[in-house]
Amino acid sequence: MTPRTLIVIAVAAACTMAGLLWLSRYSADLRAARVLHAALEDGVSAPVRTEGFTAVREASGWQEWRTETDQNGVGAKTVTRGPGRTVTLLDDGDRVWRLDAGGATSLQPSPRRVEWVLLGRNYRIRAAENDEIAGQPATGIALESKRTGRRAEVLWIEAGHSLILGRWTYDAHGHLVAQTEVDDVRSQGYAESRERLGAALARLPKAPTETPLTDAQFSERSGFAPLRPTHVPRGYREVGLYARTCPRGRVYAELVYFDGLRVMSIFERPGGRGGRGQGRGWRHGLGAQAETAEPVLVDEGQAKTVRVRRGNVRVFVTADLTQEEILRVVNSIP
Repeated sequence: MTPRTLIVIAVAAACTMAGLLWLSRYSADLRAARVLHAALEDGVSAPVRTEGFTAVREASGWQEWRTETDQNGVGAKTVTRGPGRTVTLLDDGDRVWRLDAGGATSLQPSPRRVEWVLLGRNYRIRAAENDEIAGQPATGIALESKRTGRRAEVLWIEAGHSLILGRWTYDAHGHLVAQTEVDDVRSQGYAESRERLGAALARLPKAPTETPLTDAQFSERSGFAPLRPTHVPRGYREVGLYARTCPRGRVYAELVYFDGLRVMSIFERPGGRGGRGQGRGWRHGLGAQAETAEPVLVDEGQAKTVRVRRGNVRVFVTADLTQEEILRVVNSIP
């Protein structure tokens, strides 16, 4: 056998091995995508109650709460207990609601409402490290941002029952900013599930479908025209323009952009004394005056917030972006 023949055989063997490794990785990623899709679209296959914890990184350090969750299909009722407070959230598969003595308040779309095409454009679904959580075998699934090349989420799912056992969330810099993990799993009977979860779901009001406004409709309602950035991060698309109302009755704008997993919101309000409003984008003192045309970073965490003044309009941009990227957005607002 000649040296040339030996080289050809060696190259062919290397190519075959690389092909097998690629096929193995592709098969693992495909299975991970199927497990994720089943867990989010269909929910758990039988009623279950879990206990665990949720930890979030804040400016003062990590804050941790105990959680109890009743699940059946895509519906879930979660009671979170922390120092001095208890919060009850209800996810009906369409929206997340906060329950209290006054009734139910719609907070945000359910994280189970996934735009798979948009998600696929901006994130890679990868097989991650498998684990055992709460005595259950858990399939590891990572969502990697195509924009940054970093992990954005890692989930661990018990594939047989499509039960999410753990979820780690990373910011755009790759820092871990939130953890949720189950440490106890108990099956429930359907009668018990109806009592704990079904009854709460049946009492929910029907949330009105929110329709985006045209610029003309918004201006007519608010008295000012919205400002749009000329730079939008790759992968984000505009969802719509919405009119929000602060507790004092003033109308402000929210421009919403989405990349399949993360939301970027741009809040705008004409000048005047700023007060502390409520709702997304007005917490953490976002109602405070922005007296300068130079961007000011007012909050850091998973989502950064930058405030700036453009003429007589105060602008607040909130997004999970690197500092450089969010400043590019802010500086592109005319």
